[in-house]
Amino acid sequence: MEQLNGRPVLPVCILLHELINQLSVIIGHCDIGMERSPLGSDSARRFKAIGETAHHVIRGMRDHQCELNGLLRITVIGKDKFLANKKPASE
Repeated sequence: MEQLNGRPVLPVCILLHELINQLSVIIGHCDIGMERSPLGSDSARRFKAIGETAHHVIRGMRDHQCELNGLLRITVIGKDKFLANKKPASE
């Protein structure tokens, strides 16, 4: 497992970080598109809608990141307990 500052980085964190990075690129391109489009034009409205949607998705992912990390921890802890209690097949 990868580590960051001596702490393990869970796969969920890595995935969310990468998705947020990609959405940030989309938001940046939308901002540029809005600046280059005539004010009030159809393309400017579309760029704005796409950018707002990307912002909304990022907020949702950040809000649920702790919940996802908690679920992952529960799953890993549950698996560890299960494996610790399981007897080898040779016994």
